[in-house]
Amino acid sequence: MHTVCTYCHTLSCSCDLCTVASLVLVPTAVCPHCIHSALPPVRAEIDVSTFQDLYVVNEGRDVTFSCSAFGVPAPTISWRRDGVEFSTSSDNRVDLHSEETTQVDYMGPVYRTTRMLTFTNVTDSDTRNTLGDMYQCVAVNTVGGSGSVEESEDVENFTLFVRG
Repeated sequence: MHTVCTYCHTLSCSCDLCTVASLVLVPTAVCPHCIHSALPPVRAEIDVSTFQDLYVVNEGRDVTFSCSAFGVPAPTISWRRDGVEFSTSSDNRVDLHSEETTQVDYMGPVYRTTRMLTFTNVTDSDTRNTLGDMYQCVAVNTVGGSGSVEESEDVENFTLFVRG
């Protein structure tokens, strides 16, 4: 189907029919370059279906935590331990990996960002508190239009306890 972007008015293809008829084509679609402008903003929201309040892991095991959040524009996810953001450079046993996908529902495209936090060979130093450490998945995106832009944030907490 040959369409014109409703925002930038570019043609979806460069065939002779579209080039000649571009003056009379009615804008009917949104090109990939304008999709962020065309979508209504959706606040970042973490998918809590994969979360538990407490994780007990045996020392020496590997463990991966996954956090997914939805939003428009795509949310950015970070991991924190006791309020401090994780950095992979501080510990080579910690790995952070992200992926972004687009999901289409009745409202249109919604972006899903997933970020994994992996510990290799968990030790008791991964929990500094005898009752376990508080870990947080934080999802942030920016919503609003001109003049009323605000940051949207959603936070989910869980406790990690390492059993020696």
